Amino acid sequence: MAIDHGIVRFGIAVSDPLHIVARPYRIIVRRSRQADFEIIQKIIFEESIGKIVIGLPTDSMGEVGRQALMTVRWGMKLSEVVQQPIVFWDESFSSQDAAQLRGRSSGRPTRLDDIAAAIILQDYLDSGETDHEPGQTLEALKKYL
Repeated sequence: MAIDHGIVRFGIAVSDPLHIVARPYRIIVRRSRQADFEIIQKIIFEESIGKIVIGLPTDSMGEVGRQALMTVRWGMKLSEVVQQPIVFWDESFSSQDAAQLRGRSSGRPTRLDDIAAAIILQDYLDSGETDHEPGQTLEALKKYL
């Protein structure tokens, strides 16, 4: 499972049972941390999720900036309510890639959060599901807090 974390909403993607292909799953409009985590827990149960990959929005230099710190803090809170290991994965250009995959819409805004999450998850799966750069464990990122 991958999460493209955002301030207003977040996208969810899941993979097939063999961890070969990622697919967009759902966009969740944020309500409260508790409500959001309950939805995530339900998806974890329904889809038999074994690991959570959270997109890490690094800055233009590839460093952990303000937005990334917010995402890491959110991931830490999530880790308190789920038992699955959490890995952060560089999400650079995932939203732009999602926009290209979706194509241009008819002028109205298109939500791409679930597609961006699928791109993050597919990149992670294609890497061999490593916890090394550009992926980092939650423990490794605690040094920034």
